[in-house]
Amino acid sequence: MEFKCVMKFFISVFLVVIGLCQAEILVEDFEYIDPNEFTWTEYNGNAAITLVPSDSNDFGQVMKYEYWCGNDPYYTEAFTIFPESQDWSMYDTFGMWVKGRISSQSLEDMYVVIYTSPDPNDSMTHANLVPLGAARFYRVTQLPDWTYLRADIDYQFESLDNVWGVGFGMMPTSYGHGIVWIDNLAVSTTGQGGVIDNFEMYADANDLLLNVAPGTKNCTISLEDTEVYNGNHAMKVEYNNGADPWWTKVTFGKNVRHLGYNWNALGYTTLTMHFKVVDPEGHLRLSLFDKGGTNRAFYDYNGGARLTAGDWTRWDIDLRSVLAANPTALDEIARIDIQFQPIDYGTGLVYLDDMYVNVCGLRADLCDQNCFVHLPDFAVLASQWGRTDCAAPDYCMGADFLIDNERDGRVDIADAAILLSEWLQCEMLYEDDCPF
Repeated sequence: MEFKCVMKFFISVFLVVIGLCQAEILVEDFEYIDPNEFTWTEYNGNAAITLVPSDSNDFGQVMKYEYWCGNDPYYTEAFTIFPESQDWSMYDTFGMWVKGRISSQSLEDMYVVIYTSPDPNDSMTHANLVPLGAARFYRVTQLPDWTYLRADIDYQFESLDNVWGVGFGMMPTSYGHGIVWIDNLAVSTTGQGGVIDNFEMYADANDLLLNVAPGTKNCTISLEDTEVYNGNHAMKVEYNNGADPWWTKVTFGKNVRHLGYNWNALGYTTLTMHFKVVDPEGHLRLSLFDKGGTNRAFYDYNGGARLTAGDWTRWDIDLRSVLAANPTALDEIARIDIQFQPIDYGTGLVYLDDMYVNVCGLRADLCDQNCFVHLPDFAVLASQWGRTDCAAPDYCMGADFLIDNERDGRVDIADAAILLSEWLQCEMLYEDDCPF
C-alpha cells in the first residue's frame, strides 16, 4: 500500500513538472506585430536586414540578411542591444535556425558574437559593447534547408552574467554577395555538439575535395545526390583493397567543423555517422588523430566484423570507451579517418552521410541511451521504484542515480527528482534526431 501511495504521489508531481521543466529561453523569434519595434541594426554598411515571411511552416517571420563581403571592410554584422542586462551564466549553448542557399551564393562563414558593456550607464551603442566571445559556423551560406546550429558558450565565452547584446555576421571567404535567413535565437542547457560533415555545403565534387580527401591512392570519392540518407547530398566512396596499399581511408580535416579542439574539455560523448554498403569489402573503422598525425583512438564497427550490403545504417560511437586505457586520448582531435580495413582484398562501394558529435550526459537517459529523456526512461525508473538493494554493475537498471558522486543503493524520491529535472531534454544536436 505504501508503495502505491508513493508512486501515485510521484506520478502526480511528475505530470505537473512536465509542463514546468524548461531548459531553454528564447532570445529572438522576429515575430513583430509592429515592425517599428524591430531592434536589429546593420553595423558597417555592408548588409541589409529586413523582416520577411518565412518559407517554413515552423516560423511566421524571419530575418533576411543580405550581405556584400566584397566591399571594405569586407565583413558584415547585424546586432541588437537588449533593454537591460541578461544573466546567461546558467546556460551553456547558443542556438539559431539558419537557411542559406540561393543561386550564385558566395561561400562565406557566419560568426555569432555575444556582447557585454563595461559601463551600462553609457549610451548603449555598438562602440560601447565589448565581445565576450565569438563562434564561427562554416559555410552557412551553402545550407539548402533550415538547419539548427549551436555554439558552446559555456566553454568559449566569459563571463555570461552581464550580457547586453548579440550580433552575427559574415566572414569573408570568397568575398562575395549572398543572403541568409535567420530565426529563433535561443540559449539553453542543451549539450554542445555539431555536424562534422553532412555534405550539404558542397557545390560539386571539386568543392568536396577541398575539404575531404581520398587518403589512399586506391580510393575515389565523389559528391552523390541520389543515394542520400538525409538532405540533398552524400559522399560516394569507391575503393579497391586488392591494390597498393591494400587498405583504404578517407580523411576529414582542414576546414571540417569541430576538429582542432579538445574533445574531452568540450564533453563530446558520442560520434554518429550514417553509411550504406552496396559492394561490401573489409570492415569499417573510424580513427581520430591529433595535429601531429598521431592516432589517438580508433573504433571498429560491429566489433570488426565484415561489412554486409544493406540499407542506410546509423552508427553511434561511444567516444569515451577509449578513455579507460588512455584518459587523454580525446584531448586534441584534428583529423578523422574513415577506414576500410581489408578482409577479402576486393573492391568496395559505400555511401557516407551525416557525421556529427554530441554531448549525451543525461543521467536519466535510462532506457535506450538515445540522449533524450522521455516516457520509456520514466518506465524504467518506475519499474525499480522502492528498491533498496541496488548494486554494481547495473544499480537497478541505472535508476539508482549518481548524486554528488555517490549512489545510495535505493530508488527513491531523490532519483525521481533527477529524472524530473531532465524531463524532455534532448542532447542530440542534429535537428532531425530530436523528436520535437
